Order: sequence, then C-alpha cells, then structure tokens
Amino acid sequence: MPRRTSTPGWSHLSIHQTAVSAKRVIAAYYGKGPTYSYFHGGSAGGRQAMTEAKRYGGAGAAALGPG
Repeated sequence: MPRRTSTPGWSHLSIHQTAVSAKRVIAAYYGKGPTYSYFHGGSAGGRQAMTEAKRYGGAGAAALGPG
C-alpha cells in the first residue's frame, strides 16, 4: 500500500516561511532587512539547505553531507 500524506511537498515551506518571517522581524526591529542570509546544515539539515537554495535562491547555503 502506498504511503499517503496529507500535505505532499509542503515540508519545504516551513523552512522558507521561517526565514521570511525572521527577515521581517529583523527589518521591523533594525529598520532594514539583513544584508546577507545563510543556511548551514548537515545530514537532513544539509538536504534542507540544498532544497531551500534550489527552490528559492538568494541565500548562501552550506550543505554538509546532505542525506
């Protein structure tokens, strides 16, 4: 029986929306958004970093041994 999920392909949105929200908070507090943006991750975090960079770009990503 195939595995079913209620939200297929949406898991990447949590990482992206967190980054977008954090940049808004920074802009509200400091009066301007961040100049640079980085994502660092290893294993599953490396896979998330690669997915974020591939889908949305605009950020530096260090993917260490994506699994």
